[in-house]
Amino acid sequence: AAGGVYNGSQLRLICDVADDVSVFLKVTEDQRIGFMVPKDKLLELHAKLSKSGILLKHYRNHSILSPKACLGELCSKCEQDALGDAIEISPMLNEKFKESFSALNIGMNGCETACVASATDDIHVVGNSKGYKLFIGGKISGEPKLAEHVVDGIPRPKIGEAISIILDTYSQNKQENESLSDV
Repeated sequence: AAGGVYNGSQLRLICDVADDVSVFLKVTEDQRIGFMVPKDKLLELHAKLSKSGILLKHYRNHSILSPKACLGELCSKCEQDALGDAIEISPMLNEKFKESFSALNIGMNGCETACVASATDDIHVVGNSKGYKLFIGGKISGEPKLAEHVVDGIPRPKIGEAISIILDTYSQNKQENESLSDV
């Protein structure tokens, strides 16, 4: 779910489906709920969950661009509503880039505390009193690398556009199997 936010009806459905299909559930470090399900039950699971607005993907295929996010305005340290912004930009990112990337991670934080561990994500966003700071090119596989700072002061209404520009540039310039960090 966008920003890792699930509503009560989605959680009830997840529990019901887990019982019906006999799956093992795991809340992942990237704010998703992992279903370990036998292949012969996959279509049944997909049919039941897709109607609820829950985005489905294979665990190793990160083709859904749903930024993980901190609590945003629900936190007293919040300087930007990272959670609200992650939820807001997810549909646009998914529509525009749904076929473009096989592995890409975005993390959004509402303050410098950066509770969402995203400094090694492809795109790392940190809020402050002036807007958002944007970092790109982190990676966790191979030789880990922290994302590099590229711009300060992106206003809230422009953060989706800024991420979109980075993803457009990446998709236009990458060679096969190149990560954002490589490009």
